[in-house]
Parts: sequence; structure tokens; C-alpha cells
Amino acid sequence: MNYSFTLLTSKEDCDIMTAMANKSKSALTYKKSTLLHKQEISTGNAVEIETALQSVNSEIAAVTTVIAALPDGDTKKEQVSKKTKLEFKRFTLTERKESYGVLSLLDTEIDIGCIDKDIEETDVFIAGVSDRKANL
Repeated sequence: MNYSFTLLTSKEDCDIMTAMANKSKSALTYKKSTLLHKQEISTGNAVEIETALQSVNSEIAAVTTVIAALPDGDTKKEQVSKKTKLEFKRFTLTERKESYGVLSLLDTEIDIGCIDKDIEETDVFIAGVSDRKANL
């Protein structure tokens, strides 16, 4: 981006802008650090959740097949109850997937990418202010 550095008319103004930009960069760096930690955790969680979700889906399919073959009675009621519990477990895992799984991981990764661009742009800004200060 083209900044209007020529509007800075004193070295003090340049120092103020540099301090503000450095403060902003520090906040961005901290946020990136936090997101990198979240990314590390989400990577492990994503694999666990996906594996558990596949397992539960397989169990639901198996129980559904068993239920279809059973005559009415206590055994069928037990299997229907088991299927209901498995469906709730699937629901819970799906919710976790959105919060801590693959979707969360990708969301975190794009946030990190955006912060990297912001830090890069802040560095460009600081360099421009420094150049202007040197020319005053």
C-alpha cells in the first residue's frame, strides 16, 4: 500500500508512528503465538475426532442392521437404546469437530496467514516511517 509518509513533518511524529506500529506488531505477534499453539492442539484433536467419528458411524450402521433383523422384544429395545446413545455420541463428536477438529484447524490456519500478512505490512510501514524520519 502507498502511505502518505510525506505528511509526517517532524521526527517526533515519526517516533510516535513507529511506536504505535511496534505496539500493533507486538499484539499481532502475541496473537500469532496463541494461534500457533491452538493449531498444534487442533492438529492432534482433528485426527482423534475424525477417527472416533468414523468408528461411531460404523457402530451405528452395524446396530441399525441388527435392529432391522430383530423381532420386537427386549433385545430390540436394547439395540434401539444403544443406537440412540451412539447417535448422541455422533452429535457430540460433530460439535467437537466444529470447535476443535478439522474445521477449527483450517480456521486457525487462515487466521495465522492473515496475521502474517498484517505483520509483513506493519514492517513495511515501519520501514517507510524510518525512511521518512531519516529524510527530515
